[in-house]
Amino acid sequence: MGRINQLKEQANHAFSMIKTGSSKHRKYRKYAVYRFIDSLYASGSVPANWYKLTRDNITSVINHWRKSNISDESIRRYLSELRYFLQAINHKINDVDNRSLGLHRSKEQIKKPFNDDCLQKISDQIVLTILKLQTEFGLTLSESFRFTPDLHIREDHILLSRDITHNSTDRVIMFYSESQLETVKLSQRLIACNSNPIKQFGYSGVRERYSSEIRKAGLTPTVNYRHVFAIKRLHNLLVSYSRSEAIKIVLMEMSISQRALRRYISE
Repeated sequence: MGRINQLKEQANHAFSMIKTGSSKHRKYRKYAVYRFIDSLYASGSVPANWYKLTRDNITSVINHWRKSNISDESIRRYLSELRYFLQAINHKINDVDNRSLGLHRSKEQIKKPFNDDCLQKISDQIVLTILKLQTEFGLTLSESFRFTPDLHIREDHILLSRDITHNSTDRVIMFYSESQLETVKLSQRLIACNSNPIKQFGYSGVRERYSSEIRKAGLTPTVNYRHVFAIKRLHNLLVSYSRSEAIKIVLMEMSISQRALRRYISE
């Protein structure tokens, strides 16, 4: 266990110097790296220090995780944080990207086309609210799970606070359609004061309900449908603004890059 403790001590020192990301993300990064360290021991392949870590060590851990029935999706998330950590301490290891390690996205990750008929197939009103927060306001799935109506809804817009947004910055999305107002009213009716879907129903409960209903509607529960908002919002803005001005507004409301917007529009 001596090498394990040494790796954790070295990691703790590095974490104290890494200030990027929200507090929540930094905690997750530490958790992912610690889990990797513990799995090094379980796989029987523990280097003397981080600079002795090799690709073989990483593949041994991946094999151990797969034998433990950890999904490739979870493994990709852990390795993303590990690669960031290794970059921060200036330890470069070649061929440890997902493709080189044989970590491919499952077919479940492929977006299935969205259309308004999908909404008619959803009977669970909470699930409908979560989906419409994505398609009508451009929220991510995570943000939709944490949406608190009495906190985030304002007179003519919603104000997402940085504690729930995907990049830890406040975000304003203006009302522009009747469908948005219907979504707002639905969320206010279903979600209790000072609450959100996770607080009200529990993460596991709301996640199971969401996955079940979304599959019934012919959609994929593991992806975001905020691209629907991007397409509709841009089309709406082009009536009154130039294309460059319309794009700037969408980028601001969704807090995304132009590259991401181009990808959303093509979906």
